[in-house]
Formats: sequence, structure tokens, C-alpha cells
Amino acid sequence: MPDYYLDKAIKTGLFDYVFVQFYNNPPCQYNIATSDATLLLQSWNAWTSLVLPNNTVFLGLPASPNAAPSGGYIPPIDLITKIKVYLIKSALQFVTQVSEAIAASVSTALNALLPN
Repeated sequence: MPDYYLDKAIKTGLFDYVFVQFYNNPPCQYNIATSDATLLLQSWNAWTSLVLPNNTVFLGLPASPNAAPSGGYIPPIDLITKIKVYLIKSALQFVTQVSEAIAASVSTALNALLPN
């Protein structure tokens, strides 16, 4: 089960799109130190098996190493040579990339909403 809290909700099929962050989360991210995509691809398989065929999973990846301080950045050449072919075979629909600027903006906005 990819997400303990959302598993049942996603399986209802009521969500057309599921956006998953595949970085800053060691159990499901690319390991840049070893160029190993095993955990990322296993996690991708778990998420895509969870959603119904008429739903879409978006693969969220960081656009730069700075956007993923806890890891998961994939150099473009590795994305093309190691991951793209595999994901196309598994009916990948979309890849989303998060830049450091967007991540900082979201973080600032969320922090403004939280009580001190």
C-alpha cells in the first residue's frame, strides 16, 4: 500500500488525477549516489496498481538537486536512459517537475497559514 492514509480513498476511483511526490522520501526515490532507480520504480508500480485504469498518476520529480534536499533528484541523462523506457511501458501519462522556487513559495504560503 503506497499511502496508509489515502489507500482506501484512492481505490474508490473518485480521483481523476493523483499527484505523487517521488522525492524527499527515501523509500520511493531515485538514489543519485548509486544511480539506482529500484525504489522509485517499485513505488511507481505500487501507485499505478492502486489507481483505476481511467485515473492518471503524475510522477512528481524535482527539477534540480536544490528542490529535493532530502534526495530524489534524477539527472536528465539518467531519467532518459534508465527510467523513461520503463515508465513508458507502464503507461506513464505525465511527469511533473518541481523547481526550488515553487517549493519555496509553497513552503512560505503554508508557513503563513500555520499558527506560531
